[in-house]
This record gives sequence, C-alpha cells and structure tokens, in this order.
Amino acid sequence: EDHYQGPDAKGKYLYMGRYRSVESDPETEVEETSRTFMFQQLSEESKYAMAEFFERRQSLVEFQRGNFCGPEDLGPYLNGGVTKASRINAWIRMLEDKEFRIEIAPVELAEYDENLYRTLVEIGAPNGQVSTQFEHIGPV
Repeated sequence: EDHYQGPDAKGKYLYMGRYRSVESDPETEVEETSRTFMFQQLSEESKYAMAEFFERRQSLVEFQRGNFCGPEDLGPYLNGGVTKASRINAWIRMLEDKEFRIEIAPVELAEYDENLYRTLVEIGAPNGQVSTQFEHIGPV
C-alpha cells in the first residue's frame, strides 16, 4: 500500500506536513480514537526506535498507572559494557519485562508541506519529532 505524497516522494515513509487527531465519526466509519499496543508485540524496529528515543531523552516511562521506570532502573538489564547499543537493548528488555503499553491515536494529514519535505531532505534529517499539538511544531 502506498503512503507517499509529493513529487519524488517514492520510497519515503511519511507525509510532510501538519496532522490532526481523528475523532470518532460514524459518517466516515472511524470508531476508535486510540488503540493500545503491548510493547512486546511491536516490531523490532519500533522497539529499537522507542528505546533509542527514551535513552536519548533520559525519559521516565509510565509502565502502569502511577508506576515509572527510567535510566536509573536499567542496571539489571545491562549485559556487559555500557555502550549506547547495550543501553538501548537494556531499555527494550526492561520495557518488555514491565509489560509497557503504548497508546496510539489515529491521525490524518491536514496540510501537506512541500517546503518542509525539501528542507528535511536538504539537511539530511534521518527522523523527526511527532506531535499533534500545533504549539509543539516549530520552524524547521
């Protein structure tokens, strides 16, 4: 299935632009406003990307209502050295062990931004930050 947009966008994975949350709408057959996934069930790539994000941000993660884990809890999950890769793998093992869940809300493209796409390609941006809050989306 193609999820590409814009000139020369073939092979890219995201539309570049602004998104808005999809609300439940019986006329469009959208009935769910979010879905919860077990971290264990995510693809290895998704697990790695999330763990890398948490490591980079040194995040506290809520794995059950009111229960948090973070970088200081990685010790039992570290095997060997303390390299970036070993810390990311420790995050993955810890989040699986804690039965971490992620809630994902569906979004839809509100406005395509070719200039944003070109700028990201020009600077070689390998990934980006995602937000549904317009105040979080600043200039490139």
